[in-house]
Amino acid sequence: MGVEDLQRHLRALQFMHRALPAVGDCSTPMQGAIVDGRSERHHPAIPPPDPVLTLKRTPVISERPRALHRLTRGILRSGPPWCMLCTVEYIQRQAVSPATQQPELEPGRALRTRELRRWSANPTRLARRLVREGLLCRAAHGLFYVPVPSRFGPAPPAEEEILRAFLGGSPFIISGPSRWNALGLGSTSMFAATLVYNTKRSDRFLLDGRRYLLRRVLFPENPPPEYFVIDLLQQHNMAGISLADLELGLAATLREGRWDRAVLLKMAERYGTKATLAIVSRCLDAAGETS
Repeated sequence: MGVEDLQRHLRALQFMHRALPAVGDCSTPMQGAIVDGRSERHHPAIPPPDPVLTLKRTPVISERPRALHRLTRGILRSGPPWCMLCTVEYIQRQAVSPATQQPELEPGRALRTRELRRWSANPTRLARRLVREGLLCRAAHGLFYVPVPSRFGPAPPAEEEILRAFLGGSPFIISGPSRWNALGLGSTSMFAATLVYNTKRSDRFLLDGRRYLLRRVLFPENPPPEYFVIDLLQQHNMAGISLADLELGLAATLREGRWDRAVLLKMAERYGTKATLAIVSRCLDAAGETS
């Protein structure tokens, strides 16, 4: 075999490798090819058909490995040199779709569709398959989680894990009645949605059947309890409590020594309005210490 023949076979293999996602069958049998269980051989005087021209594109992806086997076997029997065997084996290894691999899923973990790319070139299709098999649960568009086994069946992960995946790992904190009512300042509000402060989005979202109200505001990375005191003063209308009642409650708890006064004043200066800072200063004065 000459140099020109070798180059022709290499070009055929390169074209076949690029066409793998669309290969479904061979329209014309080649010398030595196996078609429908029968061996099709051409007369030695008739040159084998060019494998590049015998490719037939079809959307049937499941036929790709079998069609590749027919093509490579026909090319090898038509006389390629032994040095091309490594190239053929490499292409056959590439033909195995990574979607056939079973991903390693940690129970209680939430993930976006793009995180499945490490196991599949088509993460959307892989996600649909894992949902059908019960290995993943859909929380929202493009957002999934691995259910946690429990005595009562598969359970969702903690809402912090859902929010972490939804916000792409950006900082966030959960505020609202769950934080405000525990301060002992007179708030007894209840929300149908979880209030979440973050740095990316401001809107209402439904994640795994739970409602979230996201607001993009400034907040400390590890908020102390004094921060939520300032937050309650800022959001008193949402909590359904008047500023006068909050001021009386804050002054009373300051006399009991419940709050760090320096941290409370710092949180008011950093995250509160001028009106909020004035309320905190009056409460500190009423508790026996000026600002």
